[in-house]
Amino acid sequence: MALLVMCLPTEGCMGWGDMFAPKHLVSGDYSLMQGESDSDREVYLMIKGKSVSVAGPLHQFGWNQQFIIFTDANWPNPRSVIRVKDHSKFTITEAQRLTDPAFKGITILSPHDAWNTKTR
Repeated sequence: MALLVMCLPTEGCMGWGDMFAPKHLVSGDYSLMQGESDSDREVYLMIKGKSVSVAGPLHQFGWNQQFIIFTDANWPNPRSVIRVKDHSKFTITEAQRLTDPAFKGITILSPHDAWNTKTR
């Protein structure tokens, strides 16, 4: 038992501490998670059961029950879209987002504002 207690502080260093990091559920199996260190307040998109982020650090983020739309350091343009139901990923332009009825009502937020928004 003492050995287990002594090992707990090291698990955060090994990446296992992610299970204790605060997460905000957004849609389906997807959630937002902030970076672990005080200096890293960037926001990442995570999927349940995976320890590596799907996207991030996020630049812009929006969602509803069917779709997640984002830009991040890896894909700043065009916008990436994840279909929540089947986890498929594709891209759209800003013009498509504004005219396609499936995406038209999704509000795009900064990562900070998305983190502070309650699940819809």
